[in-house]
Amino acid sequence: MIKNILFDFGGTLDTNGIHWSEKFWEVYKEFNVPLLKSDFEAAFVSSNIKIKELIDTNDDLKSTLRKEVECQFDFLLQNEFLENAGTNHLIEEIVEKCVHDAKSEIIKSRKLLNTLRKNYKIGIVSNYHGNLKTVLRSEGLDEVDVIIDSEVEQIFKPDPKIFQLAIKRLQAKPSETVVIGDSYSRDIDPAKKLGCTTVWLDVKSYTKPKDTSDADYTVKSLYDIEKIIDKINNKKY
Repeated sequence: MIKNILFDFGGTLDTNGIHWSEKFWEVYKEFNVPLLKSDFEAAFVSSNIKIKELIDTNDDLKSTLRKEVECQFDFLLQNEFLENAGTNHLIEEIVEKCVHDAKSEIIKSRKLLNTLRKNYKIGIVSNYHGNLKTVLRSEGLDEVDVIIDSEVEQIFKPDPKIFQLAIKRLQAKPSETVVIGDSYSRDIDPAKKLGCTTVWLDVKSYTKPKDTSDADYTVKSLYDIEKIIDKINNKKY
């Protein structure tokens, strides 16, 4: 019987399956940023490394997204992939759009978690920057049973130990736990190794492997999870 559900945060609860590299790129295109996708992807990778030095534990969702976009633009300007003219205004527009879209998804995710909490223990397990609890609190997503921030714990996906830690804190068993996330390599593979049931949120992934057999279920929307869990419980018991 499934008793516990572990969710990824970034790319899952805040975008419903769109990896943030793809989400940022969508917004860049919306504002007609004159940029090659390959150059943006290089900026995205660079910002993910640099952001760790800049994030404060008190940074909320908007502050986090602002710092990420600023890091991306710093890289793009330094490497002359963009011209400096008008970038401050452009950064502000991109941040506001990203925040608006993320908050819109989070409202729906919050309703989903509140419904699921009536029957299951809920956890959020994320490769984050050390401020996950602040972000979740600011968005009303912190009323869950366990929150695991990779930077705080110094355990990072795809290490299965990060899910093992969440399960331990729930005093649960892998066989009674579902893990859902948008990253096949960072969510599905390690959770499957532990013996969890895995649900891959396959919408717009950063990378997509050829072999996806470790995903017990694949969904195109986060909000299909209730049906999936009902199916799992009815199938097993």
